[in-house]
Amino acid sequence: MKDTISSLKEIAEDREISLSYNVQDNINDIVIGDSCLLQTILSQLISGAIRVNKSCQVDVIVRLFTSPYRKVNEKDKILRFIVRDNGKGISQEKLQEINAKFTDLHPALEYPEILDSSLGFTNYIVNKLSGKLEIKSEANKFTAITCDIPVQLFN
Repeated sequence: MKDTISSLKEIAEDREISLSYNVQDNINDIVIGDSCLLQTILSQLISGAIRVNKSCQVDVIVRLFTSPYRKVNEKDKILRFIVRDNGKGISQEKLQEINAKFTDLHPALEYPEILDSSLGFTNYIVNKLSGKLEIKSEANKFTAITCDIPVQLFN
């Protein structure tokens, strides 16, 4: 996970964006999941924040926590990615439009152009992994994208 984030630092610096991250220790060693898809999700979220902003701060947090819904097996966890920036944000109207597109996956199958946006593509992958993506934003203040994906632990 740290390598995925670090690989985007140079691109961020070119846009005068400070990219910081806090990744839970040993997360790569203890999580069972499709590492390629997990890295793709994280990369898409970060690159999206970099692409739409300039001269701001982007913070990335990667954590593992116990699923409140799956208490049957202690190995069931939720991998959470949070990508937050203090850039240009999204208006409430646009945010409602984005969230409306994400609530129904059928349009993604019927109209593949929805997958053209990095958020649309990311949401599609997250849903395939039985996860959840949530966007909070305020125009000219911030955008915070939280992505929760069910995973299992090795031990």
